[in-house]
Amino acid sequence: MKHWGEVVKGKFRPFDRLKFIQAFLKHEGQIVGVTVERKKQNRSLQQNKYMWLILGIISEETGHEPEELHAYFKQKFNYIHSESFNEMIPGSTTKLSTNEFTNYIEKIKVFAADRLGLYIPDANEI
Repeated sequence: MKHWGEVVKGKFRPFDRLKFIQAFLKHEGQIVGVTVERKKQNRSLQQNKYMWLILGIISEETGHEPEELHAYFKQKFNYIHSESFNEMIPGSTTKLSTNEFTNYIEKIKVFAADRLGLYIPDANEI
């Protein structure tokens, strides 16, 4: 069970204090462990807009709808292992960190350059 919060002046401030306390009370009298990890920053809205711009450029060249291209690239570059199906399936791009999403976009840009001969401008060039 994960509970997110922030550290302020050396103290942990859970985002949902009630659920956080209830989680501990469930284990009254038991030995429990607590793991602290930094929450990864999910891809930004700017990154997402840039991806859709890229898909629009590729769409104009190929005739495929941007949504089709999105599904294709998720299958090609953003797959996860499904325990249920015991195979690789496309993963959600919304769950990628900012760094993971940058790498994902780069793979799409390289694909567009290598396979389609398209130059995709960097985000700061737009």
